[in-house]
Amino acid sequence: MEFSAAELTGELTIFDDFQLHLPINDASFRAHEAVNMAELDADIHAAEDEQPEPVLNK
Repeated sequence: MEFSAAELTGELTIFDDFQLHLPINDASFRAHEAVNMAELDADIHAAEDEQPEPVLNK
């Protein structure tokens, strides 16, 4: 990750791993619509001002 600013205050914590716990036993969480990976990829690249790479269907 990269970030730049003229002046900052705060703390920086370095960690070796990151664990994300999702509510997989929650029916409303599991009932979400399927993700359109090509659209998601294009949106990420647009937000990062990059050209998207072609998405291969697997």
